[in-house]
Amino acid sequence: MTTRASRKGFDPASSLVVFGDVRPAAGTRTAEAVCIVDGTVTAVGSVAEVTAAAPEGIRTVHHDGVVAPAFVDSHVHIMWLGRATGRLRLDDCTSIPQVLDRIRAAAAELPRSSWLLGSAGFDETSLEERRLPTLAELDEASGGRPMLLDRRGHDALADSAALRTAGIRDDSPDPVGGHFGRDADGHLTGELVEHGAVAVVSAVVPAPTEAQRRGWIRTGLDELVRVGVTCAADPALGLDELAAYRDLYASEDPPVRVVVFPHAPDGSDPAQFRAQIESLGIPEDPGARLSLGPVKLFVDGGGMLGTALRHEPWPGTDSCGVQSTSTDTLERYIAWAAQRRSGLALHTVGPAAVELVLDLLRRPVDAGVLPSWAGTGTHLIHAYLEHRAEFAAQAAELGVGVAAQPALSGAALPSIRNRLGEPTAATLGRLEDWLAHGVVVGGGSDAPGPELSPGVGMSLVLGEIGAEAAWRLHTAGAAALLGTAGGGLAPGGPGDLVLLADDPLTAPGDRLTAADFVRGTVASGRLTTIG
Repeated sequence: MTTRASRKGFDPASSLVVFGDVRPAAGTRTAEAVCIVDGTVTAVGSVAEVTAAAPEGIRTVHHDGVVAPAFVDSHVHIMWLGRATGRLRLDDCTSIPQVLDRIRAAAAELPRSSWLLGSAGFDETSLEERRLPTLAELDEASGGRPMLLDRRGHDALADSAALRTAGIRDDSPDPVGGHFGRDADGHLTGELVEHGAVAVVSAVVPAPTEAQRRGWIRTGLDELVRVGVTCAADPALGLDELAAYRDLYASEDPPVRVVVFPHAPDGSDPAQFRAQIESLGIPEDPGARLSLGPVKLFVDGGGMLGTALRHEPWPGTDSCGVQSTSTDTLERYIAWAAQRRSGLALHTVGPAAVELVLDLLRRPVDAGVLPSWAGTGTHLIHAYLEHRAEFAAQAAELGVGVAAQPALSGAALPSIRNRLGEPTAATLGRLEDWLAHGVVVGGGSDAPGPELSPGVGMSLVLGEIGAEAAWRLHTAGAAALLGTAGGGLAPGGPGDLVLLADDPLTAPGDRLTAADFVRGTVASGRLTTIG
């Protein structure tokens, strides 16, 4: 399998021939070598075929293991991933004293007027005390510095200094799309539930500079390449964050092809929002290094946080979860997207959220506005809690895909087991039904928080869907969901591949999660890392 390749004048930095156990797709060996010229695959086949097609003087790499398509991550917060490297991380804490000790240590390094920012990905069921820190405990630990701790991109914890700066008092009304945590006496607890509440405090945090945002993106991209990912989607970005991506890709040549999803706020007008996005000049072209993907809407909260939409109240509460975007806004965006034949990325964790969205997506199809959502990039994000087989049948009929993150489901398992019991936990993140009905399912990580490595995601679904489907989930499946090239090695396609230590079809799960599973990554013909 070859395409015509120039035998001279190529760029040595983005051209090479790789010899090994070549798998052009997720499956058994079908080739012995692959040639990449100027970042594009030009030949895949036997040693003799590829050698004959390769330009003279091209660099060669011999790998004694599997040579495979680079991984694709359909849902990873790249900028947040980079940002997390310089922030306080409390996600792995198991007790309140441990949380407070780390906050004190981080606060001691800061001037009293500086904001203390970080992530607190734990929930009350993962702490020994089975509760979150109180506001008084947070205040003591932060030492009076304003503090905001993100909780899985949905909720947050804030101390009194941060609440005062944001003008939040005990009698403050709850914002649209969220609420301020209060105790039985009506006093603030420091918990900010869902995006609407978090946004009130985030608005008074000093904005990062353009240079900081671009630095976070670079760091996040480097982390992706380290685990063999060369194409990814970064969802839920604001205008300033999108502009940082645009400027970085205009001035540099990052190793990862990125699809960016603009985050539409609740209550926004679709046409006006789209006009704002288009003014940034990011191309809506899946072949571009940086491309504009579907609009992202948060429909509900998170399973680990107890804010995903269910039909019954979460145990111990009178709440069935949080609907983050109003039905009216969802209806407007769905009608707008149907008229434009464009896509939507819909964060739906709980069964009531999935049911609501599938019902709304059916309306323009039933009305004949469009035959189906297939080919638009419209997909459910997560959809891992209390799955029902009929959801898969409905999604297949509508042409709706699913962005699934096995590592997220794995991370959520202890919390869901504690909150809802073992029977519900046992069905968490079920993929078999989606795949059996022919739904396009793209694997991802949802990092930071869940493990970034695609090997981890693959290992977690081996028993349910088998090795080949698990591998395809994080390659061709994710690429198909994003509507972008990648996930395979074929002449004319991107020169992205990974050098693997083990065969994903036969290796046990613990080898897929090993640190040296990915020994090298080639992005656009450039060998960017090797171990």
